[in-house]
Amino acid sequence: MIKNNCYFESANYQISRLISTIDRESISKTYGCCDRTFWAWKFTDFPGSRYQEAIYALSWIYKNKTRNNKFYKNYLIKEWIKSGLKYWQKLQHQDGSFDEAYPNEKSLAATSFTSFYLGEAFLLIKDEFDISFISDIKKNFCKAGDWLCKNDETHGILSNHLSAAAAALTIIYKITNQKKYYDRSLFFLKRIFKHQSVEGWYEEYGGADIGYQTHGCFYLARVWQLTKNAELFSSLKLSIKFISNFIHPNLTIGGEYSSRNTNFYFPAAFEILAPHIKQA
Repeated sequence: MIKNNCYFESANYQISRLISTIDRESISKTYGCCDRTFWAWKFTDFPGSRYQEAIYALSWIYKNKTRNNKFYKNYLIKEWIKSGLKYWQKLQHQDGSFDEAYPNEKSLAATSFTSFYLGEAFLLIKDEFDISFISDIKKNFCKAGDWLCKNDETHGILSNHLSAAAAALTIIYKITNQKKYYDRSLFFLKRIFKHQSVEGWYEEYGGADIGYQTHGCFYLARVWQLTKNAELFSSLKLSIKFISNFIHPNLTIGGEYSSRNTNFYFPAAFEILAPHIKQA
């Protein structure tokens, strides 16, 4: 049992709300869709693929026994996880990509983020699935990985997107054991390193953005956790040193002086790296 998980204690209040975003009607054409604005309210004309990332949260609560987790090993949660993975399969283009903002966008961000979170979910509970489903969905991860091997993001340097691409490819490598995906993840890491300032910030549309840097650092920290890449560790150490200068006296972070004006904060990277980097 996981004890004293402060993050779960906070998130637990939102789990039922998250479940309500999923189409749980097994005879529905959109069974497993996590975009409630599409399947329930009909406010949008197509489902956003990134809503499927909710499936990772369900996988975590299904797999981990912790205090007040009433969803641990719940058979309905398992069915909804599988339905969410299957709906993600339906959303994938033939070339392996996914859309985010509009149909046929073929977005690097959507392909990267969804492949990462759905891949992590799959790795968590793959032992619960039958062999035919495992074999089938591995093909989807390969298609996503192949698309990421052939495509890049060219409209600007968004290091958090590139970090997600590197993380997705690392996870797909773990799922498939095909080294080409690991090699391609290094390509995205090198692009991030190339554009990292000597001050430590990762580029976001031409400058530093504190909020997005905490976001991108999570994916990089996860890659480091899985690969122990020394160059990546050095980059993260410099990044965290930079971020430490932007925690305000009232404990907010970032804001209007950043390139994208964000002041959100993702703590995951610092939790991963705290045992290894003092400033984390």
